Amino acid sequence: MIFYIFFLVLLVFLGGRYSVNNKYLSKNLSLIFSFVFIILFAMLRFDVGYDYPTYWHSIFPDLNRNEVYRWELFPRFLALFCNKYRYPWIFFVITSVFSYTLVYFGIKKYSVSYFESIVIYISLFFLSGLSTIRQTVAVSIVFYATRCIFEHKMLKYIVLCIFACLWHKSAFIAIPIYFVYNYINIIFSVILLFIVLILKVFIFKKLKELGLMLSYIDALENLKGGSLMRYFYILITAYLFFISLITGTYNKSKRFFSILILGFAFPLIFGGHMGLRFAEYYNIYLCFAYPVVFSKFKIKERALTLIIFYFVFIFTLHISTSNPTRSPYIPYQTVLFIDKENFKNLKSFRYN
Repeated sequence: MIFYIFFLVLLVFLGGRYSVNNKYLSKNLSLIFSFVFIILFAMLRFDVGYDYPTYWHSIFPDLNRNEVYRWELFPRFLALFCNKYRYPWIFFVITSVFSYTLVYFGIKKYSVSYFESIVIYISLFFLSGLSTIRQTVAVSIVFYATRCIFEHKMLKYIVLCIFACLWHKSAFIAIPIYFVYNYINIIFSVILLFIVLILKVFIFKKLKELGLMLSYIDALENLKGGSLMRYFYILITAYLFFISLITGTYNKSKRFFSILILGFAFPLIFGGHMGLRFAEYYNIYLCFAYPVVFSKFKIKERALTLIIFYFVFIFTLHISTSNPTRSPYIPYQTVLFIDKENFKNLKSFRYN
């Protein structure tokens, strides 16, 4: 736990606009150093994340064809490459560099406050992203494609979503975001949300007929977790909505609210665990909405409003320690300090 607190504190120092680092780091350099640190943290990890062992054992020492050939085109190709050359950790290096570089460019291009976007991303999406590796890449591609939404480049956005589907098939649910942002207001989003909830049974039936997300739908009854977080997203969005009305930032943030509101549908339909994974394509727009809503606050006041997200980060780590089998995050381990025998067999301290 202490290592993760150090990780968070260092990010606050690197990305924050404080007098201590303003003398040495510009706004752009702060963002660059923050994401270099994030990328190193992710790419050098060993056995960190719920699904890390599954990916590792699917690639090494023997290729699990039943598992790997179930994956989408690009992760399957990457797994075959890593298996052939006997370097399974390269899979995590490439996916980490690709994912967080795209998030960096997304924040750099369109966030009105780099620091707030970094804190929200790390607190809400980073830890889960260490597990859902293929989907993390897909979400990052969609996040980067935000520029196409803002610039009204529909075809390019859809092409990027299709590209994201080649990393994780769930990315197709991000296609409506383009139309929600550009053409649907908040009232209509709320109406759509209720319609979708009413048609829940029909949606399940249609997805099964189309053969989409069958493995996820069939597993819903056995998946636990995420119940509290789905309500957190509803509360934080409602909180931002009222703050935007008070501060006069509603007109600048209202399109983000349309996206966030429709994102509520996924955890309410598919449950907290699976639904939040699908909703991540929508919830990640908090990284843009939050800085806009609080843009009229003073820097110190904005820094204080972020405290809730630090608690969410720590709370997520704390909850992970109650897992009866293993904590997926604690202790943090790196491939740099794992001996060759443990490296081959994925033996880590958390199992001792």
